[in-house]
Amino acid sequence: MKFHKYYSYFLKFFRTPKTKIIEFVLYFMKQKIEMVMIQLLIKLKKFNPFTKKIWKKETELDIITRKFEKWTNEKKQKYKIKEFLEPDFIPIEKDTSHCYAIQQVKKEIFEFAKIILERSLTHTILEIGLGYHGGTHIFWKLIFDKVITIEIDMKNIKRFVINENISNRDIFIIGNSNSLEILRKVINKVKSVDVLFIDGNHKYGSVKKIIYCIGI
Repeated sequence: MKFHKYYSYFLKFFRTPKTKIIEFVLYFMKQKIEMVMIQLLIKLKKFNPFTKKIWKKETELDIITRKFEKWTNEKKQKYKIKEFLEPDFIPIEKDTSHCYAIQQVKKEIFEFAKIILERSLTHTILEIGLGYHGGTHIFWKLIFDKVITIEIDMKNIKRFVINENISNRDIFIIGNSNSLEILRKVINKVKSVDVLFIDGNHKYGSVKKIIYCIGI
């Protein structure tokens, strides 16, 4: 720090036309080198001239995040709702699923997705509870080959099928996840599941029953 301080004083009191020329030449060279580097990075598609930031190669999670945030933003604009739950959200008895594109905290769901991708558990997921907009089902489709959702409310499934693009990767089972008959339907459709995501009945007895029957 002292060096820069004394150097500044030196320039202030002892500047000559010659030193000014040297400074200008050095400044010009610096600008020229920066321009050449930027042009090289643009050619290599590693620099965004609009945001003036270095482009980095998108990871699989980056791509999933970008696609899903596009979907949640579309829901936000269309229905005038929030995209994700607030980190300090406190569950209440009143159903508020229609107020959110996805009933999950953003940071938590993406951290969970990161773990799933790192462990390559991306073949089949069984989800308990679709919700009003079906945000988690959309999210899981960006990760898994097959998404099975058990939903007790037929209206939620109908709404989802009308509003979203459905394929043979989507499997919906109507009924209560506590029912052995419903769980048998899941077992008959798939040999195994990589991930079980319970977002329906959160009571200990119900969760234990589902885990036991599915065999995870």
